[in-house]
Amino acid sequence: MNDEGKWITLNTYASVDTGNYMLVCSEKSMKHFRNNLSSISTLAMASIIIILAYTPIANASETDTDNDYVVITVKESPAFINKAGKVVKQSESLEKVCLSMKLAILLRTELGSGPKAPESPPHVTYFPMLDCVRVAHTDVVNFQGLTCNVEQNVVPLGELLFRIHDQYSVDVQVCWDCWISRYGFPVAVDDPSNPVLGGYEGGDLMEFLDQERMAIQEMFNNGDKVIDFD
Repeated sequence: MNDEGKWITLNTYASVDTGNYMLVCSEKSMKHFRNNLSSISTLAMASIIIILAYTPIANASETDTDNDYVVITVKESPAFINKAGKVVKQSESLEKVCLSMKLAILLRTELGSGPKAPESPPHVTYFPMLDCVRVAHTDVVNFQGLTCNVEQNVVPLGELLFRIHDQYSVDVQVCWDCWISRYGFPVAVDDPSNPVLGGYEGGDLMEFLDQERMAIQEMFNNGDKVIDFD
């Protein structure tokens, strides 16, 4: 390059502008590069093919869903509750609660043949929390004004709750902190203060609640998927 910033050709040179730098090489070198470019490309492509060919394919046991653990959470009450704790009417969240239960059924259905065997994947836990714990209260379960549309049939919400548990092997795990803040501690197995599913079954109450909290911890630790209807 001379003082004016121009390239001086001593022999025959070719230049390639790369933006920030100017590459300068002799015409002989450029010709040699062009002649070997196809060979270089072929070699590079062959190397890529070899690498792909020897890349380990994931074992089917590592990609299947045999160990899937699905948690479905819902937070809103399906019904309006008065100060006495009684159901007044359905809430705008009823449809959401119905849909969450229908999803639990779908996940536990062998398409074309009905409910899956209890040990078949995926393992599904239905986890009502906050105001949705009311779905497991006897007043809500027995209130006939709360219904869901299931396969063109009208099904009472309480019946659907028992269906996902009894027929489709879905675990129902109540948020006990949420339950106690609304209904107090369960005083007896058949008391309204006890959930209709997953409730207190007698014995040391504090020990039972500790076990339930550990079950919730394990549920989220093992959960592969958490579906939140919020």
